Amino acid sequence: MNYVRVVGGLGNQMFQYTFSKFIEEVFGIRACLHLDYFEDIKSEPTADFREFGLDRMRTGFESVYGEVACSQIINEEDDWHEKLQAIDGLYFNGYWQAKKYYEYVKDIVRSDFELKDEYITNSMRSIVEEMQSTNSISLHIRRTDYIKENITLKDEYYYKAIDVLRQKIGKNRISVFAFSDDLDYADKLMNNLECESYTIMPIRPAYQDLYLMSKTKHHIIANSTFSWWGAVLGNSDDSLTVAPLIWFKDRKSPDIYMNDWILI
Repeated sequence: MNYVRVVGGLGNQMFQYTFSKFIEEVFGIRACLHLDYFEDIKSEPTADFREFGLDRMRTGFESVYGEVACSQIINEEDDWHEKLQAIDGLYFNGYWQAKKYYEYVKDIVRSDFELKDEYITNSMRSIVEEMQSTNSISLHIRRTDYIKENITLKDEYYYKAIDVLRQKIGKNRISVFAFSDDLDYADKLMNNLECESYTIMPIRPAYQDLYLMSKTKHHIIANSTFSWWGAVLGNSDDSLTVAPLIWFKDRKSPDIYMNDWILI
């Protein structure tokens, strides 16, 4: 048995789950998710709350809490990629935000990341019908934790992204569905964008927001793994995705941009 530490919000959890499936395929050895983070964070009053959400999806995994017996700890920054072999008892620590892991097991995880029926409400089904009957665009604005931790995208990014999609889609009416952790800011931004039709989505649990985000025809994502997954899981042959060229403020952008994405 190998182990993958799972930390962070739902987007990060999905990358770590994807990596666990990657090493299962490469090693031929089961990978177990180590979930201590979600217990530890409950005792940290200043920490941003993160809920474990993979169990709301059709994922299949083993999990464990507490101490585990391992032969070696492998951190993401370690030079291990060229030394892959069927070794048991490895403990993997990192975020693993790389499209190469997803592309290796995408047929597995795309099915695994389907939201379970019991978490899809009638109101969500109605919204999906509306999204799929229009030139719908999901637009993700991440503010609260990013204001102090990462780059907060400026309004100009969203202006340019809307203009690019208008040019690509044509003169047909577009309908924008804005997802954000700051609804007042999102409302002001959407007013300034002068979209023909827009909806400020109420804040739902992350797994429900992600499901809805994936159902629009096109996507304007933030520098966030959450909307990355919304775009990737909703990708179809005629889908367009706009992404920010700069992802982090203090290091190079990760290798996660899909080849057909439009970078601004």
